Amino acid sequence: HIELKRYFGIDELLDEGTAPAIWERANERLAAPDMDAWGILRKFNVSLVGTTDDPSDDLAHHKKLAAGGCPARIAPSFRPDAALGVADAPAWNKWVDALGTADGRDCSTLADFLEALDARLDYFVECGALTADHGLSRCPESIAGEADAAATFADARKGLDVGGDRADAFAGHVLAHLGERYAERDMVMQLHLGAFRNVNVGMMRGYGPNSGCDTVADYRQGPGLVRILGELSAREKLPKTILYNLNPADNYLLACMCGNFFEGGVPGKMQYGSGWWFLDQADGMRWQIDALSRLGLLSRFVGMLTDSRSFMSYSRHEYFRRILCNILGEDIEKGLIRRTSPASARW
Repeated sequence: HIELKRYFGIDELLDEGTAPAIWERANERLAAPDMDAWGILRKFNVSLVGTTDDPSDDLAHHKKLAAGGCPARIAPSFRPDAALGVADAPAWNKWVDALGTADGRDCSTLADFLEALDARLDYFVECGALTADHGLSRCPESIAGEADAAATFADARKGLDVGGDRADAFAGHVLAHLGERYAERDMVMQLHLGAFRNVNVGMMRGYGPNSGCDTVADYRQGPGLVRILGELSAREKLPKTILYNLNPADNYLLACMCGNFFEGGVPGKMQYGSGWWFLDQADGMRWQIDALSRLGLLSRFVGMLTDSRSFMSYSRHEYFRRILCNILGEDIEKGLIRRTSPASARW
């Protein structure tokens, strides 16, 4: 209803009776010159849009937008999830070949592979990337040494089965390598954790992966996070990081985990990210804010983001602000937060 109001000036309640008229009015409004994509960016004062892009992408569209006068900055985000997916050797090999083609080298060894990832990361930075994003069921719980990782890479390139513990350790090796590179480039590492993917096999077979049948998962998130963040911290290469959980049972885990790694003199270096995906609604936002307020520092919170890939979603920031203001207002009314300036403080 906020979308109908803010985009189309429609106040009527949407139901089966009003839907046909609202449909017509909305489409008439969309035909106006100020309601194209750039017009919407201007209307909602959008300054930055971050996309998620595969390392093999040439980012041609980003270059075109940068040269075309777009009213918002459109920044790519490095999304190397496929690099960790060695357990599915056929799909992984196909992706590694594409990475090599993009970088112009033959990824026949682990060293070549990691150098190709580094080169693509540098290219992304040149094209304006500020962040890297990882959509993982969970973080790897082990980190292979260089020799073991190289052996796993070689076997996977031959098409051999390297699932289970070997795949987990290899993923840990690659993720730790990437984390170091993010820190060296002052990039933000985002970890989106906790989805069961493609659970409806019939839908996936009919429409392909990522056809909408994903759901909240109950993986254990703690061991992997402790392992990867602890290792990067020990190497003094922990990048600025934002953690997102899909299962609300992990709220306190992630909020506390951020507190373990405030280091390096960077205020708000570890962020507990806003309610994501299924939690991007009133209850999920409130739960996230409450957990962060109790276990972290709300004043350092990176704030809301819009993760729906829709030009009709910018009103979600207003939705978030209303919820945040309600929470603060309620706490002030209860006397939990100071109502006035320090000079005339009343609790």
